[in-house]
Amino acid sequence: MGLRAPRAALGALRAGLRLPATSSKTSLFNGYPWRVAFRTMPLASRIPSPNIRRKPTMAEPSSKPSAGPQPRAQRPFYHRLLRALALAGGLIGCSLGIGVLGYHFIGGLKWVDALLDASMILSGMGPVNPLATNAAKVFASAYALFSGLILISTTGIVLSPVFHRVLHKFHVEERDLK
Repeated sequence: MGLRAPRAALGALRAGLRLPATSSKTSLFNGYPWRVAFRTMPLASRIPSPNIRRKPTMAEPSSKPSAGPQPRAQRPFYHRLLRALALAGGLIGCSLGIGVLGYHFIGGLKWVDALLDASMILSGMGPVNPLATNAAKVFASAYALFSGLILISTTGIVLSPVFHRVLHKFHVEERDLK
């Protein structure tokens, strides 16, 4: 039989025709019916995707309501934004705690006054209470520089998911930025 039978079967499969019911598929494909059938299938039908659901036709109504989860494309943005806000909040909270402890133990201020000075320095407003000792003044100077860096860092952390989203909306890729 040689190559004529497999070529004829291959041509029939490409044309979308079925083989006659009397012919033996294994004899036509030399015992490997899946090889030719797999090669002639379109690429999309070869690889089944578990994420894509087939829509029901009129003959088979869907048994479940179509209220599914939120579209997958929008979830990562909100997750990135919430993660950035949590990171920024944690960074500000730790920085405020360092300032409160420093102003209370080094500067000798009461807890409420220490919280007031630390939060005013951290927000970029400036000190409220005068400091008496040199150690307190050195701490206030170092804490002011540290607070400036924290303010800039948290702004960048919070705005990074927004800029990431804007770049994706305009379809800007990394190679375009270089």
